[in-house]
Amino acid sequence: MGLTNFRSLRWSRFGRVIGGLFSLLMVGSLLRQFWPTSNGRLAAGATLPEATLTYIAGGEGTLSLADLRGKPVLVNFWATWCGYCVKELPMLSKVQAKYGVDKVAVIAVNDDGIEATRAFLSQRPALTLPFLHDSGGSLGRQLNIRNIPFTVFLDREGKVAADKTGILSEDETVKRLDELLAR
Repeated sequence: MGLTNFRSLRWSRFGRVIGGLFSLLMVGSLLRQFWPTSNGRLAAGATLPEATLTYIAGGEGTLSLADLRGKPVLVNFWATWCGYCVKELPMLSKVQAKYGVDKVAVIAVNDDGIEATRAFLSQRPALTLPFLHDSGGSLGRQLNIRNIPFTVFLDREGKVAADKTGILSEDETVKRLDELLAR
């Protein structure tokens, strides 16, 4: 094979690779339009989809998110198997105790089994939050939550003020809730 043929063969392979990469980028950008993601991208001012959640601990029966209007709300999505989630829960309980249930609502929502979550909570009596079950993960799916912990801050009207994927610090949580209380 001569040098000229080698160069043209090399450039044709390079062209196919570049063409393939370009095609993948185009398909990816088209898919993003029809496959939205959340995780830190909920629109400020949006209303969460209506959901009725079942109490696991900290209450009885069911709770509608609309029932919490009139005060700032922190909705934390977590799981018993998520190490960061478990690490964050004591801080959330502390923040709820600081503000009191009349001023701020801090709720922890998961879609683990109810009995498994109750067993988990029975070993952690210091966790005093309302723990709620998202049956089948329907609210989490509607919000397109892909990573946990995921926290949504709602204003007094039930509108999204902020959200965050990942563990919250106590300072960050208090700052956001203070901002919502000042509104």
